[in-house]
Amino acid sequence: MGFFQRTGRFAVRQASYIAGYQHIAAGWRTVRRNWDNATKRGCPSCRKGTLYPFSEVVDAKRVDALGCDRCDYFEFAGDESNPESMAALRASADEVLSDASFRDTRLAQLQRSSRTFFALSIFCLALSVVALCLKSSFFFTAMMVALLLFVRGAIASYRFWQLQEDKLFVPGSLKVWIKRGAWFV
Repeated sequence: MGFFQRTGRFAVRQASYIAGYQHIAAGWRTVRRNWDNATKRGCPSCRKGTLYPFSEVVDAKRVDALGCDRCDYFEFAGDESNPESMAALRASADEVLSDASFRDTRLAQLQRSSRTFFALSIFCLALSVVALCLKSSFFFTAMMVALLLFVRGAIASYRFWQLQEDKLFVPGSLKVWIKRGAWFV
């Protein structure tokens, strides 16, 4: 590597540090990872990855699936417009949830995580109010973290209600859950 190449790399690196590019990119990666964790399921196999949707053509038929971004785990996704795929997913879920001890354990886990996320959300909301009173720039960050934790708590609460009422894979169950007001468990 020549002198000018090293000098050029140093200058580009220093200019990007001055512009704050690395900090902006790191912040964007953190926001993206938090958003994916809030909206996408985690991998049940490696417990580190996130399941992303993808599709492949098998026997001249398009098949939708969810695949992990860190390991080779994948599972077929049910298409709501296709009642056969939803029936197959419902049958596999009923088979897994037929064990009463597993079902009770899962209900307790969902209830505990829902309460934890809602409590942390209230704590972050209180921190954001304090930051607002102190005119701190921490206000927006605490508010976004509170929103993220509230969404995670609502997801856990919805899954708890679905499992308790046996409404898995039932069309329109989200609307029923919202109308019933069973948001906090």
